[in-house]
Amino acid sequence: MLQKWHAETGLLFDNYNDLTTLKRRLHGPMYLRIAPFGNSMIIDHELSLYSKLSNDHPRSAIIFPKMHHASISISVFAGRMSRLHVVICREPKLIVGFQNNALSPSDIITTVDTKISPLLKHRSVPICYALQVESEMRVKRVSSFVVFHGSNVEASVFVGETANEEELRQKLLEWKHGLEFLESHHIVALRLHKVNVEPENSEKIFSQTFGIELSTLRLPMSERYETGSIYFNSDSKAEKRPGPTFPSGLSAKSSNCKSENCKSACRRSLVVGDLLDR
Repeated sequence: MLQKWHAETGLLFDNYNDLTTLKRRLHGPMYLRIAPFGNSMIIDHELSLYSKLSNDHPRSAIIFPKMHHASISISVFAGRMSRLHVVICREPKLIVGFQNNALSPSDIITTVDTKISPLLKHRSVPICYALQVESEMRVKRVSSFVVFHGSNVEASVFVGETANEEELRQKLLEWKHGLEFLESHHIVALRLHKVNVEPENSEKIFSQTFGIELSTLRLPMSERYETGSIYFNSDSKAEKRPGPTFPSGLSAKSSNCKSENCKSACRRSLVVGDLLDR
């Protein structure tokens, strides 16, 4: 039993072929749930994490523990209003954004420029995203940004533009060899992708390369969905780059975990992830 392990937040991805009905609870840490469903994408917040992981529905999840100088914050913008506004100015390293019912794919850029830019002063931060355009369901328009920040967090973004398995394997190995924090930090894998585009065994190739299992958001192969990366500098306009993107090696330093319980927990904490337009 991990007595000193305390969850801070979590990401939960539902399978697009099997949407899970949730019941609202009042206890436990908040998590962010992304559930693609037909031509819509449901984004849920402020729900108990603990009661949602034990049923038999296919899903992927990452639970992030509280750690020293390594944090995960969530900013939620519903329509023009900010439901949860977190001032993030201390060493942001990576942002992963989710947007549903957008009027166009460029809406994510507008949101970054108007909502996220004021929170990041004089910084260049990698942003990866998954969005859905023009929902056929009556779903409230929501933009959610998960920000990984802190002095003990590291991040790296890799864009994988190949449909060839061996080329992908080689590019992943080259990326891995350039990540200096793999030995000093604890790593977890996050993945957002569209089905049936990249190599069939890409998930297996990634796991074999890094020795890490992926937590995956699977998006339908539809023009209404898009994944990609955004180059962002707080002193200039954001630039969007749709396509297959690995959003980052992100982690927490193992040297700050003093006990074996803490070390074991941290091994399931932060990220190397991929955002694949699969």
